[in-house]
Amino acid sequence: NLTRETLNTRKLQRKGSALKRKILREARESFEDLQAQERFYQINLKRMEQAENALELTQIRYERGLSDNIDVLDAESAFSNAEFDASKALVAYNIAAIKLANSLGVLDLEWLSLSLAGPENSEETMTAAGYSPTTARKEE
Repeated sequence: NLTRETLNTRKLQRKGSALKRKILREARESFEDLQAQERFYQINLKRMEQAENALELTQIRYERGLSDNIDVLDAESAFSNAEFDASKALVAYNIAAIKLANSLGVLDLEWLSLSLAGPENSEETMTAAGYSPTTARKEE
Protein backbone atom coordinates (compact mmCIF):
# COMPACT_ATOMS: atom_id res chain seq x y z
CA ASN A 1 0.00 0.00 0.00
CA LEU A 2 2.84 2.38 0.86
CA THR A 3 4.56 1.68 -2.47
CA ARG A 4 1.35 2.23 -4.38
CA GLU A 5 0.69 5.54 -2.61
CA THR A 6 4.28 6.61 -3.21
CA LEU A 7 3.85 5.88 -6.93
CA ASN A 8 0.58 7.81 -7.00
CA THR A 9 2.21 10.75 -5.23
CA ARG A 10 5.07 10.83 -7.74
CA LYS A 11 2.61 10.56 -10.61
CA LEU A 12 0.65 13.53 -9.27
CA GLN A 13 3.87 15.51 -8.83
CA ARG A 14 4.84 14.81 -12.46
CA LYS A 15 1.39 15.85 -13.67
CA GLY A 16 1.59 19.00 -11.56
CA SER A 17 4.99 19.89 -12.99
CA ALA A 18 3.78 19.25 -16.54
CA LEU A 19 0.71 21.41 -15.94
CA LYS A 20 2.85 24.23 -14.53
CA ARG A 21 5.12 24.12 -17.61
CA LYS A 22 2.06 24.13 -19.88
CA ILE A 23 0.54 27.14 -18.11
CA LEU A 24 3.81 29.10 -18.27
CA ARG A 25 4.26 28.22 -21.95
CA GLU A 26 0.68 29.24 -22.74
CA ALA A 27 1.06 32.55 -20.89
CA ARG A 28 4.38 33.28 -22.62
CA GLU A 29 2.91 32.48 -26.06
CA SER A 30 -0.14 34.64 -25.35
CA PHE A 31 2.07 37.54 -24.29
CA GLU A 32 4.24 37.18 -27.40
CA ASP A 33 1.09 37.08 -29.54
CA LEU A 34 -0.14 40.26 -27.87
CA GLN A 35 3.16 41.98 -28.59
CA ALA A 36 3.07 40.85 -32.22
CA GLN A 37 -0.49 42.11 -32.63
CA GLU A 38 0.50 45.44 -31.11
CA ARG A 39 3.37 45.78 -33.61
CA PHE A 40 1.02 44.80 -36.45
CA TYR A 41 -1.48 47.44 -35.34
CA GLN A 42 1.25 50.12 -35.22
CA ILE A 43 2.35 49.14 -38.74
CA ASN A 44 -1.23 49.43 -39.97
CA LEU A 45 -1.55 52.88 -38.40
CA LYS A 46 1.55 53.97 -40.29
CA ARG A 47 0.12 52.54 -43.51
CA MET A 48 -3.10 54.41 -42.92
CA GLU A 49 -1.18 57.64 -42.34
CA GLN A 50 0.75 57.10 -45.57
CA ALA A 51 -2.44 56.36 -47.49
CA GLU A 52 -3.98 59.55 -46.11
CA ASN A 53 -0.95 61.56 -47.22
CA ALA A 54 -1.13 59.95 -50.66
CA LEU A 55 -4.83 60.83 -50.87
CA GLU A 56 -4.14 64.46 -49.98
CA LEU A 57 -1.37 64.61 -52.57
CA THR A 58 -3.60 63.05 -55.21
CA GLN A 59 -6.38 65.51 -54.44
CA ILE A 60 -3.96 68.43 -54.80
CA ARG A 61 -2.72 67.03 -58.10
CA TYR A 62 -6.32 66.61 -59.27
CA GLU A 63 -7.22 70.17 -58.27
CA ARG A 64 -4.26 71.46 -60.26
CA GLY A 65 -5.18 69.35 -63.27
CA LEU A 66 -2.16 67.05 -63.07
CA SER A 67 -4.16 63.84 -62.63
CA ASP A 68 -7.65 62.58 -63.23
CA ASN A 69 -10.46 61.53 -60.92
CA ILE A 70 -9.55 57.82 -61.27
CA ASP A 71 -6.31 58.52 -59.40
CA VAL A 72 -8.33 60.17 -56.63
CA LEU A 73 -10.70 57.21 -56.48
CA ASP A 74 -7.75 54.80 -56.29
CA ALA A 75 -6.21 56.84 -53.47
CA GLU A 76 -9.54 56.91 -51.62
CA SER A 77 -9.83 53.16 -52.05
CA ALA A 78 -6.32 52.63 -50.72
CA PHE A 79 -7.11 54.84 -47.72
CA SER A 80 -10.34 52.94 -47.02
CA ASN A 81 -8.47 49.63 -47.21
CA ALA A 82 -5.83 50.96 -44.82
CA GLU A 83 -8.54 52.05 -42.36
CA PHE A 84 -10.17 48.64 -42.57
CA ASP A 85 -6.84 46.87 -42.03
CA ALA A 86 -6.13 49.05 -38.98
CA SER A 87 -9.55 48.16 -37.56
CA LYS A 88 -8.92 44.45 -38.15
CA ALA A 89 -5.54 44.76 -36.43
CA LEU A 90 -7.15 46.45 -33.44
CA VAL A 91 -9.71 43.66 -33.16
CA ALA A 92 -6.91 41.07 -33.34
CA TYR A 93 -5.04 42.95 -30.60
CA ASN A 94 -8.11 42.97 -28.36
CA ILE A 95 -8.63 39.25 -28.91
CA ALA A 96 -4.98 38.60 -28.04
CA ALA A 97 -5.38 40.67 -24.86
CA ILE A 98 -8.40 38.60 -23.82
CA LYS A 99 -6.52 35.37 -24.55
CA LEU A 100 -3.63 36.60 -22.42
CA ALA A 101 -5.97 37.47 -19.56
CA ASN A 102 -7.54 34.03 -19.87
CA SER A 103 -4.12 32.34 -19.89
CA LEU A 104 -3.13 34.23 -16.76
CA GLY A 105 -6.41 33.39 -15.07
CA VAL A 106 -7.44 37.02 -14.56
CA LEU A 107 -10.26 37.12 -17.09
CA ASP A 108 -13.39 38.00 -15.15
CA LEU A 109 -16.08 40.67 -15.14
CA GLU A 110 -13.95 43.10 -13.15
CA TRP A 111 -11.08 42.79 -15.64
CA LEU A 112 -13.47 43.34 -18.54
CA SER A 113 -15.04 46.40 -16.94
CA LEU A 114 -11.61 47.87 -16.23
CA SER A 115 -10.45 47.18 -19.77
CA LEU A 116 -13.57 48.86 -21.18
CA ALA A 117 -12.99 51.93 -19.00
CA GLY A 118 -10.59 53.30 -21.63
CA PRO A 119 -6.94 53.88 -22.37
CA GLU A 120 -6.57 56.76 -19.92
CA ASN A 121 -6.16 54.24 -17.10
CA SER A 122 -4.61 51.35 -19.00
CA GLU A 123 -1.71 51.12 -16.53
CA GLU A 124 -4.25 50.97 -13.71
CA THR A 125 -6.12 48.25 -15.62
CA MET A 126 -3.01 46.15 -15.88
CA THR A 127 -2.18 46.45 -12.19
CA ALA A 128 -5.81 45.94 -11.18
CA ALA A 129 -5.79 42.70 -13.11
CA GLY A 130 -2.67 41.64 -11.22
CA TYR A 131 -0.59 41.66 -14.35
CA SER A 132 1.95 43.89 -15.97
CA PRO A 133 4.34 43.23 -18.86
CA THR A 134 7.31 43.24 -16.50
CA THR A 135 5.62 40.56 -14.37
CA ALA A 136 5.24 38.31 -17.39
CA ARG A 137 8.91 38.68 -18.28
CA LYS A 138 9.96 37.80 -14.73
CA GLU A 139 7.80 34.67 -14.78
CA GLU A 140 9.46 33.45 -17.97
